[in-house]
Amino acid sequence: MEDALKSLKEFIWDIIGYLIPGFLFIIVFNLIIFPDIGIKNEFFFDWKVFQNYLIIVVSYVLGYIIYSITILKVKIQNSMINNLSKINDYLSHTFFKFLVINKSSKYLINHIKSKHGDYWKYNFVTTSTYKSAKDFLKSKSYTDVDNMAFNEIRNILMSRNPEMDQKVYTFMFRSSLFDHISTIAMIVCLLASFQFFIDLKLVKTEFLFKIFYCLLIVLIPLLGNSKRIFYSIAQRLPISNLK
Repeated sequence: MEDALKSLKEFIWDIIGYLIPGFLFIIVFNLIIFPDIGIKNEFFFDWKVFQNYLIIVVSYVLGYIIYSITILKVKIQNSMINNLSKINDYLSHTFFKFLVINKSSKYLINHIKSKHGDYWKYNFVTTSTYKSAKDFLKSKSYTDVDNMAFNEIRNILMSRNPEMDQKVYTFMFRSSLFDHISTIAMIVCLLASFQFFIDLKLVKTEFLFKIFYCLLIVLIPLLGNSKRIFYSIAQRLPISNLK
């Protein structure tokens, strides 16, 4: 019975996790998009009959699309930061090292590096908390612990402490939600930017909407910071609660 309830909870988390960003996407685009772009389609059957159900289905499908775009966004961001790190390391051993060794450049580069999806992990694996987790597994007769990846250690500790699942899911849900909202804001800002250079007439450009787009630009990094905080908490929780 407990396993069935657990599976049901995970299923509900999954449904809600995709419905919310999809529904938010519909609301935002219904607000900013030109009415003429809307599609009126009565083909095959009367869509009005299924209107209430369609909004749920469309929201769920859009949630998957937003999720996929978010994954792509994170991969591109991490790749760009990795390349920046390589360039920084290369320049620091050349004649142009003065460009990267001054305080301002170091601060900027470190700030950009902190936006990497695994930045928290690079710091956490050197802490006494992580060392204690490895020592704990060794004391429980697990072998080759020192060669285990972080995710392997975390999964073992998760399986030993199943009551942590709800807390982990909660923080992961918050992290994903912040990330998806950031993705939606990014899509809106990109469309508004394209329209600034190309007369496409996709989104509204009245004064209030321009203010709205500017606010979204400010919100994107703030949402990203919140996402990283909740994600790191969700990842660290099983390591910090040994059992």
